[in-house]
Amino acid sequence: MSLFVSVIDDTDEELIPSLEEAVALSVKEPKLVIGTNVDGVQGESIGSYGNLHKLRGFAAHIEFNGGTPTVEDQAANYPLLRNIYEGELITKQFQHLIEHSDSDGFYLPIDFAEPFPLVIDETLNSCGSSFQLLNELNQIGPVLFGDSLAELKGPEIFWTLDDFDPWVVEKLVWTRLRWLVRNANKQNLVMTFG
Repeated sequence: MSLFVSVIDDTDEELIPSLEEAVALSVKEPKLVIGTNVDGVQGESIGSYGNLHKLRGFAAHIEFNGGTPTVEDQAANYPLLRNIYEGELITKQFQHLIEHSDSDGFYLPIDFAEPFPLVIDETLNSCGSSFQLLNELNQIGPVLFGDSLAELKGPEIFWTLDDFDPWVVEKLVWTRLRWLVRNANKQNLVMTFG
């Protein structure tokens, strides 16, 4: 396998050996695979990719409007997220969540500020930090769950999910993704998408 780091903005050269080691590990077991509810897709399910985009849209709303989005924003498929994808807005607060591909690439158990593209064996992959992703999810949690988040631990979060809550999908994805990221960081595992 050949590794070519195509872009590392504001990253120390010292990071490159760590990246090479982490990417080499990513092709071996064990690793955590983020999956969907689609038949034949392996991994720990976070629901559909559309569900992941709902959490990304919620995060975009936090960054650019400073709080919980309206149900109308959600129903309109989070227009601020669309603005980011069309290049009209640039996320700084939730880069590892929003700017990482949901179909290829890695989240590495290395702490670095910004995600970047990696070319591995002539294939372009997204490369994000699982430590930064956890930080971003921790910023979303208090807005998504409100004051009740501080009282909830582990599976108790699932017990609070209510089908009539307009943010139930976002909460479900946040809960599953945060669990995956925490475990990846704790066990020093690479995360990939199934």
